[in-house]
Amino acid sequence: MLESEIGHAVSIALDNAAPLACVATIVTMLVGCVVCDISARRLGADFSLGRLEKVELDRALVLYGKVSTAFDRGCTSTAHASL
Repeated sequence: MLESEIGHAVSIALDNAAPLACVATIVTMLVGCVVCDISARRLGADFSLGRLEKVELDRALVLYGKVSTAFDRGCTSTAHASL
């Protein structure tokens, strides 16, 4: 009798495993979103670029300036060669 009850309990647990896993995943994702939202609000929108990011931004601005100047002069082939 006890073996059949245990077998029945295991059967029910296996049948409900997929929906239970889905619910657990959704709850975990919601908790993660709330935690990220709270930490983002705590940090605020004030940020600064790192050293390498600043170098890359300066490089991109110089390249943009070269291309923009070349387009203004109307000579796109020299702009490509100078990049």
